[in-house]
Amino acid sequence: MKMSNSFISYQKDILLAFITSIVGYMVLISTNRVGLVDLTIEAVLFSLASIIGFNGYRRSSKSINKHFKKFELFYGITYLIAVVSFIIGIYFFANNPTILEIELRNVTESTLLIIMSLIKSSSLIFLIFTWSYFYKYLKISASTRKNILMFLSGFLLYLMLSIVIWLITNDLNVLSLGIVVGSVIGIFAMIAQDKRTRYLTIIFIIYSSIHLVEFYMMGLGKSLASGLNNPVYWGVTVLYFCEVNRWINNEI
Repeated sequence: MKMSNSFISYQKDILLAFITSIVGYMVLISTNRVGLVDLTIEAVLFSLASIIGFNGYRRSSKSINKHFKKFELFYGITYLIAVVSFIIGIYFFANNPTILEIELRNVTESTLLIIMSLIKSSSLIFLIFTWSYFYKYLKISASTRKNILMFLSGFLLYLMLSIVIWLITNDLNVLSLGIVVGSVIGIFAMIAQDKRTRYLTIIFIIYSSIHLVEFYMMGLGKSLASGLNNPVYWGVTVLYFCEVNRWINNEI
């Protein structure tokens, strides 16, 4: 019965992700203000992620694993910071109706967008702490050498892909993404030693890899907001948040 209920739960997640992608795409193609729509949808999704973390932290009993409790708190903080950056972006679009989507030159020319970028980057630092606490919670019995090898395998793979895209696009931002997100991927490689986390790990890797695809598209001068990359990203984001919510509910 438990396996059956779990299977139904995953089916619901996939259905919700599919509906989010379709509805988001329909809204996206119905307007020319694609950048505003993109940030608004992400702000809503990331707000839900933050609520998942804070709600789990609030509901957790005193007897819950202390590392998991910190994971819940930092998960909420991470995505709350991201939401703040999105709100700044939405404010920018509201005051610049002629700008349909944010390009690299807009970021360098706008103090507001530079602040938005810095705030969003800080959320990635919190993401490292978030998943470090999750790793500690799992209490994986592995040697230090194996953990180092697992971390380096994830980190270096993501970093090498970032370097390739940097060489193609000449965009230095992709290197900073490769280092910071690569560190999180490295932690996930360590987390994946626990078989229960394999699905979560796969979802997160896909979720993070979409950013590399977007940097590649940006380097080629293609539109980020109006393509299929965003609906796919929103769908995978829903799967990622749903899986984290499942872990939190199971622990509580």
